[in-house]
Amino acid sequence: MATTPYPKPPSHATLNTIQEITQIYSSLPPRPSIEEIEAATSTLDTLNNLEQTKLQEISTQKPPHDVPDDLFYVLQQLKNTMVLFQSHQQRKEAIHLLQLDKMFQTFGDLIQRASELVSPDEDTNTKKKKLPTLLEAVEEEEELQKSDDFEDEKGSLV
Repeated sequence: MATTPYPKPPSHATLNTIQEITQIYSSLPPRPSIEEIEAATSTLDTLNNLEQTKLQEISTQKPPHDVPDDLFYVLQQLKNTMVLFQSHQQRKEAIHLLQLDKMFQTFGDLIQRASELVSPDEDTNTKKKKLPTLLEAVEEEEELQKSDDFEDEKGSLV
């Protein structure tokens, strides 16, 4: 009678590592929503266009006939710097949100990698039944609920 080899239970150190990964992930603030990311991207595009328009307007201004060119040039540089400063201030939040999203993407990739290392889909020595992920379990439960609701509706029509 052949015995089926069972996978060796994880070591205490491995369990501690998994626990630390979980704690780090759960300590993160909420990830920005897709809508927030799209709004930040749109804001940056709008600010870039507005900045370019204002800088172009400033560069095409001609000095009044009684103002020395050097003095007018200083005024133009001040206006340019002010436009850049205001744009920078307005971009801060949008850029922060996009950088935050990139960091969350990195966290997600690392968590996915850790998950694959802890629970590989297929062991080379034995084939084991893959447990459903939380998402798969929720989707399956929703499908069962929908089919139960349909059966109830069908039964009440008969």
